[in-house]
Amino acid sequence: MARIVKGAGLLLLVLLVAFIGVWGALLLWYTGPGNDLVRMALAAGFALGSAGSIVALARRLWRRGAVGTFAVLFTGLLILWLSLEPSNDRDWQVNINARAQAVDSSAD
Repeated sequence: MARIVKGAGLLLLVLLVAFIGVWGALLLWYTGPGNDLVRMALAAGFALGSAGSIVALARRLWRRGAVGTFAVLFTGLLILWLSLEPSNDRDWQVNINARAQAVDSSAD
């Protein structure tokens, strides 16, 4: 029974690392620092680090190192995420270029 619970916990951890890996790679691809080449390299590096963590989770001796390494990567990702500031001065598509305006339908 304990073996099943450990296996289920490990499976959940692998799924969590995979989800955060995909999310983090997309975050770095779209909002990472630098030009397109730098953002692509950061996203690929994070994706490879996440895949390496998943592989390392399969080895009992490497699990602690994998969790620690991924925790450091995820902390850096959270710092980037929390430092993002919303802005309205970006290049918008032509068909959605106008700002929304309120219409007062009660005034007749």
